[in-house]
Amino acid sequence: MNTKKLSEELEHILSTSQGERRIAAFLKKHPDIVFWTFLRVGGHLHYVVPEFQLGKHFQADFLLLQSYSGGWHIHLVEIEPVVDALFNKDGSPSKRLRHAQKQIADWRMYKDTEGSSLRIQLAEAAKVSGGLQMDLRSTEPSGFSGKKLRDPLTFIDWHFHIVIGRRAILSETAQMNRTRGMPYDHIDIATYDRFLDVVRSREKRSQ
Repeated sequence: MNTKKLSEELEHILSTSQGERRIAAFLKKHPDIVFWTFLRVGGHLHYVVPEFQLGKHFQADFLLLQSYSGGWHIHLVEIEPVVDALFNKDGSPSKRLRHAQKQIADWRMYKDTEGSSLRIQLAEAAKVSGGLQMDLRSTEPSGFSGKKLRDPLTFIDWHFHIVIGRRAILSETAQMNRTRGMPYDHIDIATYDRFLDVVRSREKRSQ
């Protein structure tokens, strides 16, 4: 991963953006940043797919796939505007955050009702993306156990993420509410500064 000056470019985009289009384009150009932000170290095969379509009606901004000996980690990421608040003054989720939570609720429902179709969509998306680490044995995404991603019996560990706003605007109470999202809704809520932290960390290691 060539991270030289990437942190400066990323900080500039975050500081001058109102919505999410510019940061989405940046991350699409640098999918390894998304990988290092959300996927665990290790695994066998890794894929980062932008604009993943779930059926005809739903779309995740990023799909991340990682195979391991027992199955697959699947991450779906929804990104919201950089300048939007996470919470209202009374501590309740902001309109944008509620919208993102509704998106993830829709994805979960689709996963539960159209699981077989979704597995096929995941496998096809991985094949098209090529992956950050190719499977040299086959063009069909499968773990080292031989289980294919599209196989209904293959275990999938699902993860859901929302990226919205900046860390600097979070009060101590808002920060506590953000971290509560994971145990209560099983949704990881992050600010865009998490991407910046990852890039800066990898820049430092490369010096």
